[in-house]
Amino acid sequence: MIGILSDHVFALRDQAVAGLLTRHLRPLLALQAESGIVGPDCLSPRQAAVSDLVARGLTNQDVAQELHITVNTVKKHLMAAMKATGCTSRTQLALHRLHASGV
Repeated sequence: MIGILSDHVFALRDQAVAGLLTRHLRPLLALQAESGIVGPDCLSPRQAAVSDLVARGLTNQDVAQELHITVNTVKKHLMAAMKATGCTSRTQLALHRLHASGV
């Protein structure tokens, strides 16, 4: 399975919902990327690192521990990354990062 679905943290129902979202959002993200609205270089290195960990399914607390930053800093990086990419949700940002990495 892909990034956010690879951990055994999610219940089967959550995995099914995420799979449906992936199928519906992936084409939209591809169109958005092709339009030049967003690009792989639109995030700072720290925003990309935080977003990539979120795409792997980590919680804000887990990301904070992994990167040795506060949970509030994680939230600020996520909000900045969402604004930069035009994403409106954590899930959409995770799918954007997966798409940007070629998954």
